[in-house]
Amino acid sequence: MFRRLTANTLILVLGNGGSALLAFLLVISLARGLGSADFGRYASIMALVLPLTLLADAGLATLLTREIARDRSQTMAYLAQAVRLRLWVAGGLVGVVWLVAGWLFRDAASVTGLRLAALMILIDTLFGVYTALWRAWETMLPITLLNWGLLGGQVCVSVLILSRGGGLVTVLAGLVAVDALQLLLAWLWWRWQHPPQPPALPLPTGQSLLRVALPFAVGGVLAMLQLRSFTLVVQAIAGAEVTGWFAAAYRFLEAVRLPPLALFVALFPAVAALSWNDDALRRLTWRMGLLVLGYGLLSGMALILLGAWLVERLLGPAYTQAGQLLPILGLASLPFLLRQLIMTLLYARGGEADANRRLALSLPCKPCSPPR
Repeated sequence: MFRRLTANTLILVLGNGGSALLAFLLVISLARGLGSADFGRYASIMALVLPLTLLADAGLATLLTREIARDRSQTMAYLAQAVRLRLWVAGGLVGVVWLVAGWLFRDAASVTGLRLAALMILIDTLFGVYTALWRAWETMLPITLLNWGLLGGQVCVSVLILSRGGGLVTVLAGLVAVDALQLLLAWLWWRWQHPPQPPALPLPTGQSLLRVALPFAVGGVLAMLQLRSFTLVVQAIAGAEVTGWFAAAYRFLEAVRLPPLALFVALFPAVAALSWNDDALRRLTWRMGLLVLGYGLLSGMALILLGAWLVERLLGPAYTQAGQLLPILGLASLPFLLRQLIMTLLYARGGEADANRRLALSLPCKPCSPPR
């Protein structure tokens, strides 16, 4: 099991690293090709679409991964009901966005662009069903390859459209088309690996699935609030310039956290599958704890000793203060990783209520300060 866990972690590390690079290239191509005004419209549209996609997921993907990892005979039953729920919930949100798009934006390009981009809510949540199934079956390679294909295709399509004089609406149409192609390939890949067959168990009701998945949805919202609240606290205390330094330093911290976060994704279904084997689970937990502890200490020391030098060399002297922040963030690296390990174990073993309480208690409080 440890060998399979190591292989899945390496695949996810490579996948996340490649995806981050391709996403960066996509941002560069859009920013340069659209111009500041249209790129600002694009950013505003995606700022609406991405949280709605998280809302449409409703914690269902995490629930599917855990429950199917425990009993793979339930795969077809969960797949059928999850697709139905996605069509109703995500499809309903797409309809709402289409109705209110004219109230959210005034210019025609933004309204049309939002209506096009809203289709990603449905497409991405349906794709999330298949990624949840692959995680449950501890098969990470399709997820990595399909994500690379998506981002690489979006980069190529955006460059092609912009080179031919296309604008915001045309670019968004191209991005949605590539997104839909990724979903089609995921469906075909899954069908090739798992030919269609009747569910071995009765279909769980949509209401029961949503009710059980609710704590996972709450956990996702709390995690998003936690990431955002730190930025808000810095903004409230020190203003926009220091917030920029903090954001720059935090990018380096995210890069350091990439391997253990990939490990936690691979660990989640493995722990769920061992939920009834206390001895094996105890050995795995101790091994993962020591691994995370060692990595956290080494990476934290590296950030403390080399962080300022790296920031100045890669970002330039304008970000010297960000380099001074990075050692401070490095000190918090180990507690963060250990907490994430505990959260992963709790979610995998059915302790999502306890995990959410811990997340809620760890949210930083915004201090009393003058409004921005």
